[in-house]
Amino acid sequence: ATSAQVAVGLIQCIPCVNAYIQLEVQNSSQIRMLSQVTHRHNVSQCLNRVSILYDRATHRSSISTPLGRTSPALAQASNDSGTSTSGSAAVPAAAPARTTRGPAAVNDSIPEEVFYEGSVSTAELLISLLLATTLVYIPLTIAVIGKRLWIKYKFTNKRVTVVNTSPLFAKTVEVSYKNIKEIRAAPRAFGLWGDCVIFLKDGSRLELTGLEKFQDIKRHIVSCMTN
Repeated sequence: ATSAQVAVGLIQCIPCVNAYIQLEVQNSSQIRMLSQVTHRHNVSQCLNRVSILYDRATHRSSISTPLGRTSPALAQASNDSGTSTSGSAAVPAAAPARTTRGPAAVNDSIPEEVFYEGSVSTAELLISLLLATTLVYIPLTIAVIGKRLWIKYKFTNKRVTVVNTSPLFAKTVEVSYKNIKEIRAAPRAFGLWGDCVIFLKDGSRLELTGLEKFQDIKRHIVSCMTN
């Protein structure tokens, strides 16, 4: 009865086996398989079916290898035949978005050097705190404190970068000097700080408020635009 059921299992596996699977039973507990397989995608299921038929024929109390799962020995045979028993590959997480104004054409052969990096002017923050005692200026003081905490400016020899780390409006804006059409600057508080507006070639603009060295930053941007 055991040989008949094993033979039935082999006959059912003929469509996915090219050569043969030889079974040798030793002491009613071991089975050896020698196979040469061409249909790689179905060989693991066929081996599972043969193992289940043999287990049932020998009246084992439980089946160690259920249908749809592969035992270590069968997995090794499946790996030898090039069949993968793992699940689908994991999809990598998407990277955080970054806003870039204009084409991102920057010469990477030149090392990037930082000209200025900082937040809004300290003088603007101090004056805003003093004016908050009038109660009327409190909303503007809160806005200046928020800019001081969350907005960072960075000017290099390649680009202008504005980083906003606010929990509500977190984003990073980068502008290459090749995409800048014009820059304008205006002093505030008798020149203690100033604001700059960068006009881009695509018609958009980028406002930079509360800069301490706004005149030096303007000259730096103009020099980088002409180079």
